[in-house]
Amino acid sequence: MQNESQIPNPTIRTNRFEIGNSIKITGPGQMMQELVEYFPKSDAEDVLFVWLDSLDQAVGIEQLAVETTLERKISPKQGFSSAEKLIVVSRGRSKSRASEMADTLEIDEFTPLDVLLVADGRWWSKLCKDPDCCPLDGRDLPNRKPVDSDYLSKRHEIWFQWLTLVQSFSQQSDVGEVASSQESILRNSLDDLAIRDCALNHLAINRDSQPVWIRICKQFLAGSQTHNNHVLYCLLAAIYFSNDDSVEADFYTKQSLLIEPKYSLALLMQHGLEIKMDCKKVVAAFTHFTPEELLQNTPVRNSDKK
Repeated sequence: MQNESQIPNPTIRTNRFEIGNSIKITGPGQMMQELVEYFPKSDAEDVLFVWLDSLDQAVGIEQLAVETTLERKISPKQGFSSAEKLIVVSRGRSKSRASEMADTLEIDEFTPLDVLLVADGRWWSKLCKDPDCCPLDGRDLPNRKPVDSDYLSKRHEIWFQWLTLVQSFSQQSDVGEVASSQESILRNSLDDLAIRDCALNHLAINRDSQPVWIRICKQFLAGSQTHNNHVLYCLLAAIYFSNDDSVEADFYTKQSLLIEPKYSLALLMQHGLEIKMDCKKVVAAFTHFTPEELLQNTPVRNSDKK
């Protein structure tokens, strides 16, 4: 029988979560206490890369979810431009399995500040061998706060409004002005990473809808409201990038960065354009999860609850 660690070509799914609050990381225990809410839920084994800036503030989490083994060389700074430091969290079925997964990683440029192992509701530091600091039997993983069912319901309702608008635009060549109150709701909803990623997912999977999304974004940008214009510009950039139109993609990426120079998605687009990345790889990053998974599992930031 083939050993599990010898199974080739593991299935790896990548996802990224930005952290909207300034959480300063002072140690592994405090990190676990503060960031467990941001750890994406996953039934599969995975490795989380928690990126910190120069001030030790957490800026984002990159998830590699694996279904067999993890044998992959990863590149640093994947989508978080201000990332300078790294903490690795390996989540496995057992402590030994989590440790085995962590051992397979090769990380250029960065030496992790710590490598934390998570299994059976407990966590350990792989690097710290002091039992007074890190007990051999580990520590209990902090409990997540109860899911805010009202907010999840609101997320679903907002995404349905976006889909309804897309359908309306697709059925009529001229739908006129979108009601100011509705436009405001939809613009504000882009504060929520789940809604933004649902839009990117929809664009990537339903390519026939892209002309409709272009019309909606351009109509919003031509109006008097300006909140989240940088997100709308970036959605346009993503559409053109997915069609190998680097000129238009570059134009809209720059428009987004002029408004919000630190917008991570625009910075990722800019990086992809600079290195002439295969557009299929960028598009694929938005197709690993269904809208339902994004709505249910994307962490809720304080800025989302407006």
